[in-house]
Amino acid sequence: MTKLLTILSAGLAGELDTASAAFVPQNTASTNAMGPDGYNWTQGGMRGPIAVDAYGKIIAIAEDAGGNHTFVYSNDSGATWAESLSLGFLTRGALAYNATDDTLLVLWAAQAMTDGILFRRYTISRDGTHAITGMAAAGAGYTVLDAETTGTMDYQHPCILWLSDTGAHGTVICAWCSRNTGTGGTGNEIRAVMRTLTNTAADLLAANWTHLGVASATTIGNAPGSASYTALLANVTTGIPHAALTRLANGDLFLAYHDGTTTAGTMAGNCVFRRAAWNGSVWSALTSPTTLGAVKRSGTDTGYANKGDLLSKIVQDGAGNAYIGLATWKGNASGDTWSIAQITPADVVTLTDVYSASGAHSYAPTGDLDYDTASGRLVTSYIKTTTQAAYAQLYSGTTRTQDELLLFDGAPVDIPLIRTCVLTNKLAVLLRDTNTPHLGWWGSVTWR
Repeated sequence: MTKLLTILSAGLAGELDTASAAFVPQNTASTNAMGPDGYNWTQGGMRGPIAVDAYGKIIAIAEDAGGNHTFVYSNDSGATWAESLSLGFLTRGALAYNATDDTLLVLWAAQAMTDGILFRRYTISRDGTHAITGMAAAGAGYTVLDAETTGTMDYQHPCILWLSDTGAHGTVICAWCSRNTGTGGTGNEIRAVMRTLTNTAADLLAANWTHLGVASATTIGNAPGSASYTALLANVTTGIPHAALTRLANGDLFLAYHDGTTTAGTMAGNCVFRRAAWNGSVWSALTSPTTLGAVKRSGTDTGYANKGDLLSKIVQDGAGNAYIGLATWKGNASGDTWSIAQITPADVVTLTDVYSASGAHSYAPTGDLDYDTASGRLVTSYIKTTTQAAYAQLYSGTTRTQDELLLFDGAPVDIPLIRTCVLTNKLAVLLRDTNTPHLGWWGSVTWR
């Protein structure tokens, strides 16, 4: 009997318990009346929009129906939520947690291009048990890393990374997509800067930020405000690129992006990746672009127009393979399709299709993914076009290991954000529904 139980237990290892999914409304002022972009795209940082501090508290940035941004946090593993600060004039923020100084680092994209791309540090107040009681902005104002001073600029997809192993207070990397259609010439750059932190006011001066190892000269005019910067991409397409960025276990930077190509208002072109090798102090020049997948793989794209926006965060498994989720038009029969791209250390790409909408997608082919180190499983989430319910599938490399799992169907939802290693033995899920008013939801599913 003991041997049989051992075999059964081994057979269930690395699976999610389909009966254990449990969700609650976050029930704060902002999450009870969220905007249409209530939670940000997942591409903006090492672990996406869900941050976990040194004491296990959970933090995210929510946008309310009025366009104000608020830090929402939970001191009890998501059972209850509170919020702090209300920040206007911004469109979205990428969040990183500095564990050395117990601070939040945010790269914001502002509503006005003349405000541009903004960095700010936030301190966290706590009680005697380390529970969060609020947040406060550090310094007198935002650090303007890029803003429209000439030409006609557009800024998208802020990305931020905090690196713990460079400097006493770590190093922050910020990257964003820039497009100029005025003075300086039409074109795009994905711009990146870094700052080895001192946790002083010097960190908040744009002139103290620098390039990532390769200094660039602007190809589109309107240079950023830092002392120097690195252009991770410079091209001329019909639209603005959209980027995802991470740092791999060996220190290399890994960049994925949609190249900015549009056709008749619909994103076309390719999603691609590049990497920059780490030498222990700076990064080398990026490798040449390698295609992850064409946005329109075949047929005539009549699906969601902005699929190039919908890159997931980038994660890595124990064998060094990188993964990113992306949306494509697979063909007229399959329609909009959510897929996982695996990139080996030798830069071999394998595209695995997870879900196809069987025709034009009625809402948006959004999803997320993460890697669970304990089970050795890659988890991807997505929504179905028929109900907008959230689902998940599990993979070992490119092999699916568990049948499709229903995560949440209590309301139609948008981007189903997921994160492993937040809750003990559970997959964490953060949602914004599409009802009116939009509500924020938190939930989990238990690993067997």
